[in-house]
Amino acid sequence: MKRTPATLLPGAATVPQSLSVVVPTFRRPVSLERCLRALVAQTRSPDQIIVVCRADDRTSLDATDRLAREMPIQAVICDESRLCAQMDLGVARAVGDVVALTDDDSAPTAEWAERLMSLYTEPDVGAVGGRDVIRDPSVDSTPRGEPVGVVTHGGQALGNHHREGIGVRDVDFLKGVNLSVRRELWHVDLALLGNGHQSHWELGTCLRIRRLGWRVVYDAELLVDHFPEVRVAEPQRGSRDAYTLERDAHNQMYELVRWLPWWQAAVAAVRGIVVGSKALPGMAVGVWLVAHGTKPRQALAEVGSATHGRWLAIK
Repeated sequence: MKRTPATLLPGAATVPQSLSVVVPTFRRPVSLERCLRALVAQTRSPDQIIVVCRADDRTSLDATDRLAREMPIQAVICDESRLCAQMDLGVARAVGDVVALTDDDSAPTAEWAERLMSLYTEPDVGAVGGRDVIRDPSVDSTPRGEPVGVVTHGGQALGNHHREGIGVRDVDFLKGVNLSVRRELWHVDLALLGNGHQSHWELGTCLRIRRLGWRVVYDAELLVDHFPEVRVAEPQRGSRDAYTLERDAHNQMYELVRWLPWWQAAVAAVRGIVVGSKALPGMAVGVWLVAHGTKPRQALAEVGSATHGRWLAIK
């Protein structure tokens, strides 16, 4: 675990003044340009905008070089293909008191940076994030009053960050497309599975901050428009192939077991393997899937992949 500097303690930290924004990208130049134009149009300009490109991504490098002629952005080249390595390198180059991360297929609304920084006036706030309004008619973003960003006593991680549209509240974790931290509190687990995209990294980043005694704050009015793009050379969102299920189940369980109190981690491990969820089925959900029309062989394969991922994480 990276140690928090002794000068940065919950309740005694100074109010941060500067903001760096890190945008990892891979072969989505049109979306990247939309994101960067939204960032430079903020009512409170970020003090630094960093675009992290993979070394083998000539498309993004050329687009960033072109845009840098008219925008105050800087490009950083990452030799690794993994998302967590890109983000970690970008934050290492950041100079702001606060570092915000967003995806290249997002467009933060005009008051995003100003509102984000205003939530750091309380000295025990370690991370701030908000809602992503998903611009896809197939996704229901209607507010429903459900829990958001909560890990239950039973170790179940409940997201709903795109849906909950009312109020400011303390949460357990934020969504990576709309997340910021005090720079000294940044940490991401580089051991997560994934050749490119590494799911659930934000779960560990935020749970660690909570464990250090800081607050993680969600503001439903801190908005980014999210235009989910095709993932290049990756399984797409919602894929149920063996690679995706094993990766996602491993990464989620790894972060829960690593950062939750031991008793809650134990419950999460048992619950994950015995019950699971519709997205990452355990044994009980596998039976439910068969009862609701999934072919037994497919259900067994999905349970097997998710269980293998969870077991690797627990080990």
